[in-house]
Amino acid sequence: MIFTVFVLTVGIVGIYGAITRTIAQSSDVSDRLIASYLAQEGIEITRNLRDSNWLEQEAGVPGVNWDTGFDTCGGAGCEADFNETTTMSAYGNRFLRLDANGFYRYAGDQTKFKRKIIATSLTTTSTSVKVEVYWEDQTLSVEEELHNWK
Repeated sequence: MIFTVFVLTVGIVGIYGAITRTIAQSSDVSDRLIASYLAQEGIEITRNLRDSNWLEQEAGVPGVNWDTGFDTCGGAGCEADFNETTTMSAYGNRFLRLDANGFYRYAGDQTKFKRKIIATSLTTTSTSVKVEVYWEDQTLSVEEELHNWK
């Protein structure tokens, strides 16, 4: 009887430990997934800005180059969210926030994520865009090269 109780106790404690570790790891995986989406969104924001510049050039707006708006980020980086389609602001180390519709922006309830977009001109027709997402003590980086192929 004592041996059976001992085996059951060890089994229950082992299962409890496994469940605790699984819950902790699933939270980390969730954070990494959100960070990867936020990093990809940073690339898409920059790509959208480039495409908007092309449309302005076709409309005859003077002084607009293909990289206007993200060419000023430099090494210090910029901040932007999906609502800021024509400009990026200087990196201010601000937390992204969740708005009432569940979108990550700079207005709403504070989250643990920060995003920095760094655009570095490589040539007159290409720019390297690096997006870094920070949360707690972790960082996720995504890099892509944008071209003026038009």
